[in-house]
Amino acid sequence: MKVLRQCCGIDVSMDALDVVLMTLQEDFELKIVSSGQFANTKKDIKKLMNWVKRHQLNDLPLQVVMEATGVYHEQLAYALYDNGFELAVVLPNKVANYGRSTDVRRIDDKISARHIAEFGL
Repeated sequence: MKVLRQCCGIDVSMDALDVVLMTLQEDFELKIVSSGQFANTKKDIKKLMNWVKRHQLNDLPLQVVMEATGVYHEQLAYALYDNGFELAVVLPNKVANYGRSTDVRRIDDKISARHIAEFGL
């Protein structure tokens, strides 16, 4: 099945970065490629960038999407931008409204990261 797009959704908190890499197939099915969790530190941000590079499809552009979460997303956003990642920082209410439009009623950080990736796709 041909992949049309890929997106990495990141749920940012003070201590943790929950990450989901997802693709959009030509039949418009969404597929989770991989997911993970990293500490919100400089050291783990480097690990996160290497993790994304290992799991992404190299023949397609990759967009990284995260919510603006006070100051907690800034270190990650600057690091991704400085390393050439295509980045979108969105308002939390936009992703929350998208999440309410799905059938998922339970919410945690991993599900939030998935919703952010779906929103990006």
